[in-house]
Amino acid sequence: MKIFSLIERIKSDSRFCKKERITLIDDFETFKTFIKLQAYKKFPLQRIILVEKFKDKFEKEFANMEGVSKTKIDIVDEEKLRKVLKIDNPSICALINIKQDFFDLENFFSGGRFCVVLDSIQNPWNMGGIFRTNSAFSIFDVIVLNNSVFPFSPRVIRASKGFVFEQNIRMLNNVRDYLDEKCISLIFENKKDSLDIRDKKIGEKIMNSNVMLVFGNEEYGVVSKEIFKNYISVKIVTKIDSLNVFSAHSIACFYLTNLISSNDKPS
Repeated sequence: MKIFSLIERIKSDSRFCKKERITLIDDFETFKTFIKLQAYKKFPLQRIILVEKFKDKFEKEFANMEGVSKTKIDIVDEEKLRKVLKIDNPSICALINIKQDFFDLENFFSGGRFCVVLDSIQNPWNMGGIFRTNSAFSIFDVIVLNNSVFPFSPRVIRASKGFVFEQNIRMLNNVRDYLDEKCISLIFENKKDSLDIRDKKIGEKIMNSNVMLVFGNEEYGVVSKEIFKNYISVKIVTKIDSLNVFSAHSIACFYLTNLISSNDKPS
């Protein structure tokens, strides 16, 4: 089947995904999230491939649902799908068109206080985990900078458990020209002169601003500071020199959203 060649290309080449605006979901739980979020309205299903033993379960849960009912479905041998997806116990492969505009910042912010900026994030599992945590804290605006992994590659989708489809994502090389004076950037890095995330100065700043939470490359922690303005260097104080970027992101989201919540409560 020619479709298997396409699947192999999508799985192995994220540049192909980005250029052709196509990607795939390769596990059942992620597909359930995709449907629950009604993500098919922005990311139309192109084709669905099922293993025989999942056919009845799929038809029971999804066959008559909006976004699915008119999609072409193929039933294939489990071993064939295992070889092409290179995963154990495959169940489904859903091909999806990517229609999200990655480059238009007009009306980008969805109204939340925070926007997460990912600068040169290379590990798809880190990026997917960050998207999943974003959704947990109701953070939906994301800017992906420079040579980061493509946010809709199959590995990122799997790591996010489908919550990448809930994110409002833009891919840029420069954000400086889009930032107004009311927006501050918190750049997370472990340097001697960086402010502690618990510093009152940070709390005062974020209460009156839109805030970008900026996280740099996993290996070097480097952030392209020249493309920001009104930024504050921030560190998360721990007993170790550095944190995995996904862990640092989770701590920052927990602390800052709780800070906002506690200050928004009536006195």
